Amino acid sequence: MASTYTPIVTNTLTSATSTVTFSSIPATYTDLILIVTASSASGGTQDVGIRFNNDSGSNYSRIRLNGNGSAASTGRNAAVTVGYGLITTTTAPTVGTVQINSYSNSSTYKNFLYRASEASDSAALGVVSWASTAAINRIDVLGMSYNFAIGSTFTIYGIKAA
Repeated sequence: MASTYTPIVTNTLTSATSTVTFSSIPATYTDLILIVTASSASGGTQDVGIRFNNDSGSNYSRIRLNGNGSAASTGRNAAVTVGYGLITTTTAPTVGTVQINSYSNSSTYKNFLYRASEASDSAALGVVSWASTAAINRIDVLGMSYNFAIGSTFTIYGIKAA
């Protein structure tokens, strides 16, 4: 089965902000890919959250694995208000990929897989589940501690299965 990636929208920040919102996402694809190349504007390392359809209820769960070459950590969180995923720092841009499966299906919970690497020392991967059958038409990318730096780029691609 072949699939094609179609760019839907790109947002390159011209000012620092803590939230990047994609709204009116068309329901014409099978899956979505969100590519994030971002760093923190100030402060230091921060978690990056993903929220669907502006749902801030305790409807997200995740399992994660992080490592930096000398130490590793794992964890899980249930009933949280945002799906954590990527990490950003002030020292180097983090490049992350978020794959949102069956985002427009209105009969299943939504899941996303994420993987990220920060140029100087760390990597992360995991899976997040959103306990809702609603089709996703809005995605918020949240800096949980600091603003995203000017020049950070966020792109959504649609995937159509053949």
